[in-house]
Amino acid sequence: MLQEMTLKVEEADGMFPNERAVSFHAADGKGVSLFVSRESIKAGGRLRVRVLDYNESIALVELPSQSMSTVSSVVQVDRSELEPSAP
Repeated sequence: MLQEMTLKVEEADGMFPNERAVSFHAADGKGVSLFVSRESIKAGGRLRVRVLDYNESIALVELPSQSMSTVSSVVQVDRSELEPSAP
C-alpha cells in the first residue's frame, strides 16, 4: 500500500545548504523535528512521506531519511495533515 503523500510541516534552514529543518505534531500531539534534504520538501512547506497504513483518522507514515543518516523513521500522524503528492 505504499503511497507517496505530503505532510504539512514547519520548515527552517538546516545546518548545511542542502538540508532543511522540519517539525510537525504526531497523532499523539508530541512534537517531531528532524533534518531532511531540500529535495524532500515540496512547495508550501510540505514534506514527502510514504503512507504505510491508515484508518479513518490516523496514518502510519515513513519519513525521509534524515540528513547524514540512512535510517528512516515511522510515525503516526493525523490523516487531515496529509495531501496527495503531485508528480
